Amino acid sequence: MKVQVTYGGSLKGHNLWLLILTLALLSLWIPVLYEKITDFGFFQRAMLRQYFPLWFKYILMGMIPVAEAILVVLLLNARTNLYGMYLSFTLMLSFTGYVGLALWLKWVKIPCGCMKVINAMSWETHFYFNLFFLFLSGTGILLSRKQRSIASRAGGAEGVSAKRQIKTKHS
Repeated sequence: MKVQVTYGGSLKGHNLWLLILTLALLSLWIPVLYEKITDFGFFQRAMLRQYFPLWFKYILMGMIPVAEAILVVLLLNARTNLYGMYLSFTLMLSFTGYVGLALWLKWVKIPCGCMKVINAMSWETHFYFNLFFLFLSGTGILLSRKQRSIASRAGGAEGVSAKRQIKTKHS
């Protein structure tokens, strides 16, 4: 019996790179989400120490873990991977912007609510760390869009089984 590993297609070319980028992003988002869920008290205390209005802190405390959970689910499915890449890019852009603001305003270290390992980084290290994952997300968007374009030119409609496609012969 032959077993073939696929992720929305055979693991060659762009699809292989897309899988590698997806796994790299999941290696960030799954542990971050897991730590927020298992040590919500740490995340809550870190969020309450931010320079935001109190009402906004509570919104972020609910929205960030939910967005990260949705992101993980989207990245895990080859059909929704592009949406996961967009969400990852959006979250990383906002987090990188926040860290960039902290650097620009020379803030004293304020807990960011990330994993404790990331939280222990200097603002500068954290900024470059975020830029790296922002770059991965952006590259993932480009690869995913290219992969979809290639699939549509090949005649496959995304989400439709090749067996169900009806081909007509015009005389």
